[in-house]
Amino acid sequence: MEYGLTKYEEYIRTNELLSLQKDERDLCRPEELTFQMIFQISELHYKLTIQYIELAKAYMEAKCLSRAIDELRKVDTHLKHLLETLNLLDTIRSRDFLCIHRSIGLGSMTDSPGFKSVMEMGPRLWEPFKNLLDDRGLTVAELLNKGDLYYELYLLLQEMISFDEIFQVLRNHYIRKDYSLFRADENEEGENSGRALEIDDQYRMFPVIWKALSDQIQSKP
Repeated sequence: MEYGLTKYEEYIRTNELLSLQKDERDLCRPEELTFQMIFQISELHYKLTIQYIELAKAYMEAKCLSRAIDELRKVDTHLKHLLETLNLLDTIRSRDFLCIHRSIGLGSMTDSPGFKSVMEMGPRLWEPFKNLLDDRGLTVAELLNKGDLYYELYLLLQEMISFDEIFQVLRNHYIRKDYSLFRADENEEGENSGRALEIDDQYRMFPVIWKALSDQIQSKP
């Protein structure tokens, strides 16, 4: 007897969703299914993160600080969960990971369209935040010192810092994974393959904020 799809299956579109992975007969290694699904999950997390960033920006522009704070907290939660998801790649043995990576010609982990979109969109939060500061005649440094007087704005500042921090951790995770793959290729070739990674730990979405934080730390006795 055939049964129709449940409302859950129709809404989640489970048949389509579960058909997006390679057939087991076509996997170069059994772990390739894990590999593919983890990266598919990561793109879904990025899709949500992008929505939250756009909402946070819109709420800042509308001067709805509490709602902007809520959206940036969601960004923080999803990026942290994404890092945990990506750590599941460590369950794949190094030699199998390298084989899978080569077989599909994946390239750099930072080629993820979701990652690129977040990296592009994140800095756009600075302008509406700067406008909120200007409305109160404040600089970032002054807000750091007068947080109790402008508490909601101060909390928003903290969420922007948290977003920037977790994204840099995520970015460095990709860079380290790329570096280990490229080093493996170089070791097997017996020579430098000519592929270099530019590791820039100083890159930040909100450099003005980090400059103010650095100045504040250095000024303390």
